[in-house]
Amino acid sequence: MAAHRNQPNLSTGVFGISDVARYADVPISTVRSWFRGRADGLRRGQLLDSDYGIVCDRYVVSFLDLIDALVAGRFRGLGVSMPTVRRAQSVLQQQLGQEHPFCLNRFLTDGKRIILRELDKIGCEDLRDAVNGQRWFERFKEVLHHVDYDTATSGLAHRWRIKKGVVIDPKLSRGRPVVEGTGVTTFVLSNAFDANDRDAELVAGMFGVSTDAVRNAVSFEASIRHAA
Repeated sequence: MAAHRNQPNLSTGVFGISDVARYADVPISTVRSWFRGRADGLRRGQLLDSDYGIVCDRYVVSFLDLIDALVAGRFRGLGVSMPTVRRAQSVLQQQLGQEHPFCLNRFLTDGKRIILRELDKIGCEDLRDAVNGQRWFERFKEVLHHVDYDTATSGLAHRWRIKKGVVIDPKLSRGRPVVEGTGVTTFVLSNAFDANDRDAELVAGMFGVSTDAVRNAVSFEASIRHAA
């Protein structure tokens, strides 16, 4: 069992493997192998390296780790092969000097290749294959929507608008999904809704949020329960 790399920082979010699987809609066995390797003791299959690792006998990851898994899952869902995802992640870590290259808002795909989007010296968009550096001139599919990036400093993902009216922000509630514009978690609102005869107006009044916020929270929690 590997030791943790860094002590979790609540402002960067703390997530378990099951959280990543539910939020990113990737099978839990796949997420586990991406972070911990297959259960053969040789760590084969590992793609990602948690910022935290084992903490208090539990394997946990950061918000950036979560987004890495989300992007890897989106690439796979669009048809990109696992060897291509692995190679791109490794090449980009070295090329960009970034532990979390998939957390940058710079990728496109055609379902086979991972394309790195950059600006050349005169500010024109330059598209290159992330694995072999080949230049491309055609347009490709976007990989992610609803992820907000820090354009002022790091360029990395810093908030995920995961569903309508629901966000995952590592600075709010340790990264638990919350109703947008509030610090109230969807878990709390959904449970209150069930405990109060499914009365959205009553729950909205109890927590000072709109009835739409309650319904969005309930819908989100139902969707991730279904995905678990």
